[in-house]
Amino acid sequence: MMRYARRAVEADPANSLAYHCLSCAEQYHGHAEAALQAAERAIELNPCAMHGYFWSGTSKILLGRAEEALADLAILERLSPLDPELYIKHIATSRALHVLQRYDEAVDAARLAVQMMPDAPFVYLSLISALALSGRIERAKQEVETFHTKFPDLEIEPELVHFVTREPDDLERFKQGLRDANLNLA
Repeated sequence: MMRYARRAVEADPANSLAYHCLSCAEQYHGHAEAALQAAERAIELNPCAMHGYFWSGTSKILLGRAEEALADLAILERLSPLDPELYIKHIATSRALHVLQRYDEAVDAARLAVQMMPDAPFVYLSLISALALSGRIERAKQEVETFHTKFPDLEIEPELVHFVTREPDDLERFKQGLRDANLNLA
């Protein structure tokens, strides 16, 4: 992915989609600063491209700039309020709100993500953790039952990649919410 994204940028340095793809590749390779630079270039080239704001926001979450990420994610929704992929905004918003320890708001964002993408396990994990961390343990446990029904054989640990940041405590708090809801992480 990285090779093709770089090739696309070289072939057409004025193509915002090429920078969007480069941002995605950089982020998946753990290069948050480079991912943010590519996302910012994508936005500069096309300020109406919602995915540039998504990758900018998620890069900022990784870099410990969750409050700034929320602003980028809000722009994404204003640009495309009816987009069927808007669940990515809601799950990223929930992720940023987890980092900021604003769990009630994280629950609301995760609920929207679950409504839009009910077959994505990581959206349920965000909801479960936020519910537990907001003190709604019984409701979180109910969501664990739903999770096990929908994804009976799923290994949870690989799904946690969606909630990693530079700060190990962020992921540990997230996992604590899952444990508080009696979700076995092993």
